[in-house]
Amino acid sequence: MSQTQSVTIIGPNLRDQSKGQFHVHAAGCGDIRKQANRDPEFRNGWTIEATSLVEICDDVYPPDDFECESGQFIGEFHFAPCVKLPKENN
Repeated sequence: MSQTQSVTIIGPNLRDQSKGQFHVHAAGCGDIRKQANRDPEFRNGWTIEATSLVEICDDVYPPDDFECESGQFIGEFHFAPCVKLPKENN
């Protein structure tokens, strides 16, 4: 059975994109509030239930809409340590 976690996706218009265009944190993570003090874009995140990092990537870049492979844009994401999901579902 796959583990599910509520995660908040923030981006793509972040001031600092050195780690990725999108930052992903566990929903309710205190770092989101801290970052929002420095970057207003952190107030505009959205929360989903996910079972893998690839699923998060595919939520932002649906393979059918972007004519890409599942997980192809995972390099655009920074997953904070509070995100406790596998890269892919087995």
